[in-house]
Amino acid sequence: MNTHPLMLGIVGDSATGRVTLTSGIVRVLGRKGVTPLCLDDYHRYSRSERAAQGLTPLDPTTNNLELMTRHLSLLRRGENITKPIYDHRSGAMRGPELVRATSLVIAYGLLPLSTPELAGLFDFTAYLDPAPDLQRHWKIQRDVARRGYTPEQVLAEREARERDAARYLKPQRQSADMVVRFFPPPGVAAAQADPHHLSVEVTLRHRPGQVTLLTSLTKLGQKSPASSKYVEVQTDFVDEDGRTSDRLVYHSTSARWFEHPQLDMLGNFPSEHGLIHSDSLALVQLLMIQVLEQIRRNPF
Repeated sequence: MNTHPLMLGIVGDSATGRVTLTSGIVRVLGRKGVTPLCLDDYHRYSRSERAAQGLTPLDPTTNNLELMTRHLSLLRRGENITKPIYDHRSGAMRGPELVRATSLVIAYGLLPLSTPELAGLFDFTAYLDPAPDLQRHWKIQRDVARRGYTPEQVLAEREARERDAARYLKPQRQSADMVVRFFPPPGVAAAQADPHHLSVEVTLRHRPGQVTLLTSLTKLGQKSPASSKYVEVQTDFVDEDGRTSDRLVYHSTSARWFEHPQLDMLGNFPSEHGLIHSDSLALVQLLMIQVLEQIRRNPF
């Protein structure tokens, strides 16, 4: 059994779904004690200071990785921390705030796997990698509606962000235990894709003692994915980094293919039109919860 809080790291660029994925896990497991930790709070500079220096938040030099490492180490030991807050609306730093360690710490941000010291603090990690056009659409929608940007400002930052994403963020994909890719149905543009019915591909890389993705689904007592025309499952394939993995592709339709008592608590996220439910999001959150529960019972 783990004697320290379980540590989950979620890596993803801005508007890839880090908060949305985390919120569903908190909704289900919160009664057991969950500490969500936004690693954007470790930015060194305000938005205006970064702009004046021609820097993006993806650049490790714009983040206090030393303090981030120290705080995550303390939380892993079950100790509380006092950290700063990055205000996404104003782009300014404020705080500090007290964060209490619980039985599960979910740290999500741009660079949680960017150094060996940080990567070694997590029990399980996920990399969010939505289709590029979909992520771009999400970012423009989110930044304009919630963070005070104009569409022109979002697009103006795009080239620098993509350069730094290739340099600093994407290499972390190879270290993640799970890779999640949401994508629109074939032939549907990202801007026209129905958020209720996005498809998703989940790659789960094998670790010693870990049950396969397919076995995890079977143990849930759900309909066998192999018998569903909407789900493709490939097991024991070799990923691009040479590790053996499982891959599941779920094509969302109006007909739900799986049932689970936690399902109604998962897959929901706010939008300008109210609360939206996504089966593909619910499936990813459910799989991640099952893996976390497995790790809690049988650490790798």
